[in-house]
Amino acid sequence: ATAYIGTPRRWLAPIGALDADGDGRAEFAYVETPHLGKTLTLVRLDANRLKKLAATPGLTVHRIGDSTIEGRIATCDGRPAVLTLNADWTRVMATTFAQGQLSSRDLGRYAGPGSLANLPGCN
Repeated sequence: ATAYIGTPRRWLAPIGALDADGDGRAEFAYVETPHLGKTLTLVRLDANRLKKLAATPGLTVHRIGDSTIEGRIATCDGRPAVLTLNADWTRVMATTFAQGQLSSRDLGRYAGPGSLANLPGCN
C-alpha cells in the first residue's frame, strides 16, 4: 500500500513497473491524484513496504470520464522511461530516474489517444 493520500475518493493511477535505475530491481510508477495533484511518483518494494524514491509534479495520465490510463513504460534512447502527459494534456513527456531524481523531457504534441505509441527514439 502507498501512504495515505488525503481524503476519500482520492486515488492513484498505476502506470507500470520498470528498472528505472538499472540495479536489476523493479520500481513502480504511478500518478498520485491524476486530476488534482498530477504527481508522477516512483516507488520500490523494500522490506514488504513501498518506499518512495522520487516524485515530480505536473504530469498526468487520466482525465475525468476517460475509461483508460494514458501512460506507459518504454525505453527511450536506451533508457527506461515513464511516458505521461503534461498537466494540460498538450505534450507527451518521457521521465527518467537517475541519481535519486526524476527528469522529464518533451517528446512532442499530444494529439489524442495513440499519441504515446510510435514515438521517435522510444519503444
